[in-house]
Amino acid sequence: MGGAVKKQRIGHSRALAGIICVLGGLVAPALAQDVEADEAVVGGTVLTFGVETTLSVSDNYSLEVDAPGTSTILDTVLSFGYLSETAVDRFAFDVDGVLRASELPGAGGDFRFDDPDVALSYAREGANSRFSIEADYGETNLDFIDPFEFVDDGILTEGAGIRETRSARLIFETGTSDPLGFGVELGHEALDYRDTTDTGLFDNQTDDIALTARLRLSPVLEGRARLSYEDYSAEDLVQTERTTRALSFGAAYEISPILFLDATLGVEDIEDTETGDDVGAFGTVELTRALPNGSVGVTLDRSFGIEGGRTTLSVNRAMDLPSGTLAFSIGVTEGEIGNAGVVGSIDYTQTLARGAITASLERRVVSSSSGNNVLTTEAALGYTVPTTAVSSLSFDFDYVEVEEVGTGTFVNTNRSSLRATYSHELTPDWDLSAGYEYQREVTDGSGTANSNTVFMTLGREFSIRR
Repeated sequence: MGGAVKKQRIGHSRALAGIICVLGGLVAPALAQDVEADEAVVGGTVLTFGVETTLSVSDNYSLEVDAPGTSTILDTVLSFGYLSETAVDRFAFDVDGVLRASELPGAGGDFRFDDPDVALSYAREGANSRFSIEADYGETNLDFIDPFEFVDDGILTEGAGIRETRSARLIFETGTSDPLGFGVELGHEALDYRDTTDTGLFDNQTDDIALTARLRLSPVLEGRARLSYEDYSAEDLVQTERTTRALSFGAAYEISPILFLDATLGVEDIEDTETGDDVGAFGTVELTRALPNGSVGVTLDRSFGIEGGRTTLSVNRAMDLPSGTLAFSIGVTEGEIGNAGVVGSIDYTQTLARGAITASLERRVVSSSSGNNVLTTEAALGYTVPTTAVSSLSFDFDYVEVEEVGTGTFVNTNRSSLRATYSHELTPDWDLSAGYEYQREVTDGSGTANSNTVFMTLGREFSIRR
């Protein structure tokens, strides 16, 4: 959900005055040197500044069955971005954080700097090679997190505390223009939690390395091989240690100018402290046919995890409409643990004479790092209509549900949200939006929680090209 939708409230008057002073100091000099970036210019350096303040009041901010009372939060998101591009490389640096004033039931007033995030990336492409590296560090206050955000592959966020994330990834490829090419990929991801109240949130870390080889056998046939190793450790109740080794071979074949085949077959060895050592096969076969208005295809996928293998067969279709797009897939999945189920997705966009409609639906099975096979269903529907040349009205509905399809140790939960937002362009630089949101959560064994929220957001983002 967008910035206007996130659960954010206000603090006492002294905190508000402090934020206004900060905004004044930031915005005044920025207005004097605001120069819109010319999108037609390629390369150079671009500095981007953003300021967005959201005030919201909720009668059940934490979505508890027994509402504790009214919560008020004022969040001011400050962001800065630096981008430098040339014909062969790209460097980006982004940092943001939240000045947060809050008044929560039983907690009183509070003012703090929350949710810092720093991201760094660099990419370079040579005549016969590619190189990229990226790193990210961030903290999230789970007391104020978007209730629709996933923490770990299908597990909805619960509880309070601080989540710290660290990630880094390096990719190097050589021989990109040769018949024979090689690549290496290194990755690191870590999640650490402080002062959490949910026992399902535990520190974990993943390190992985993959080596690939690509061989262009003909203008229409390319073969590939991949060898990978992943190490996962978690400070959960059983102190999980898991290593995954995989070897796979694949090929991409252009059968005709409109018919394409891509296939992968491999074997995976998973060694886990709780489930022991297990070996299984995995692979994917995908056949795609290009059509005058899109494409149609069929996919057979076999995955392997600590709950055994899972096979999914699906067909898909993508098409261009006179005033929009439509893409959908439908299939069936069955695992060694759990029953067979229907999976699929729909993505639809339509431009109307006045306004636009968007709709999406996705139902899939994921294997979380904790070992659960989880069936997730996500749906979204949006309608936007202009009211004047500088204002619009939008209505949005979101739904997410997670269900256990494996060992039965997972708590099924669903959440829904209905939102109405009025947006107005105050000036070419400043945007104002306000609205109402209703949220509902149903958890097996816990009951139903409801909340009503009103919000208002004022913000701007501007760029300076140097």
